[in-house]
Amino acid sequence: MAESETQKPDPFIFKKAPEDAPADVRMAVAMEFIAKHIGEISRSVDHLNTQMDSLVRAAEM
Repeated sequence: MAESETQKPDPFIFKKAPEDAPADVRMAVAMEFIAKHIGEISRSVDHLNTQMDSLVRAAEM
């Protein structure tokens, strides 16, 4: 990778809260991680539904 390129952080890497963080901060970090995954799954399902609709329309022709 060239020096001018920046590497995007992997959204599927769990970012842990510091060990000494209060419980509510640790919970917030975990919930953010879960929300990101739910969003990714939702987008994947939408894409698959679109693809399936296209295949069904093509099969009906």
